Amino acid sequence: MAMVPEPVVQASSLAGHGEGGEPQDMTSCAQHDAVDRQPQQSLSPENHAEQASKLDQENPQWIVLWGIFSHQYVAFPLFLVPPGTVLCFRSEPELLRRMRQTEKIYGKDPS
Repeated sequence: MAMVPEPVVQASSLAGHGEGGEPQDMTSCAQHDAVDRQPQQSLSPENHAEQASKLDQENPQWIVLWGIFSHQYVAFPLFLVPPGTVLCFRSEPELLRRMRQTEKIYGKDPS
């Protein structure tokens, strides 16, 4: 199986800013779907929801849900970020990586 290179993730594409730093509406999770090409974990929808609940408890600066229709983890930051910032990814590791990246970009002190 050929390895697919990880996409280059710029801060601007992560959380609400475009190429020139201009704000963008990030309310649609579909914007991230093209970047999130990791295979979805083979968990049942109930297990995904349980895992999202665990992620939510382990990350108090975020609200984390499992989208039963989108089949993606959805994370809403509870710290100061541009309006409409929402992270949506099919894989838990990618969601966690982007959550940490968002925290670093917007100065949330991981505690």
